[in-house]
Amino acid sequence: MRLSEGGRPIDLAAARRPVLTALPGLLRQSYDVDGLRLTLELRFASARSALVRAYVENRGRGRRSLDVSWTGELLRPATEPMKGAPSLAATPRGVAVGFAKVREQWDYLTDGTERFEVAHADPVRTTVKGDAYETRTARPVTVPAHGRAALTWTETYTFTEAERRGEQRAVAGLLRSPERAVAAGDARWRGTWRARRAASRRTAGGSP
Repeated sequence: MRLSEGGRPIDLAAARRPVLTALPGLLRQSYDVDGLRLTLELRFASARSALVRAYVENRGRGRRSLDVSWTGELLRPATEPMKGAPSLAATPRGVAVGFAKVREQWDYLTDGTERFEVAHADPVRTTVKGDAYETRTARPVTVPAHGRAALTWTETYTFTEAERRGEQRAVAGLLRSPERAVAAGDARWRGTWRARRAASRRTAGGSP
């Protein structure tokens, strides 16, 4: 993820003390740079999709107008037929990687139906050049003084066409109501923690 303002890139690598946190069901990264705090959160929200949210907090006194983009590049195997298997394509909501059928036992096994896809909640435009892509928000992201803006997207990997069709419904729900997915995930992990804690107490109480 990249941020820029007025054509000037904001260097996230310049953040002095990025905070990296791993919690049950949640990975979080936070960067303080150039009067902004960028927080990235990843949650596994379904069997095949991760929900990712980026919060941009303006810690200054003036409004900020930010251009936001995402870039990436395919990492191809060195030899055929594996080298020619992945293909990169722009989609209306982001970018996707498809895989051709390759049956190389121990090295590379695909059926030709596997797909990795990134879908954004906000309008975006994606350009693909060879094995590289860039996705940009259709409009600058405006963050008021002492305010916060949120960006939401999903990252999905499916093995079959049937899985892909089913996951499209799940992704639509995640992008439409991310707060509901976050609350459900947090409640699920709290329930798991409480159940394990209760089981541990029963075990401790029953020991001689």
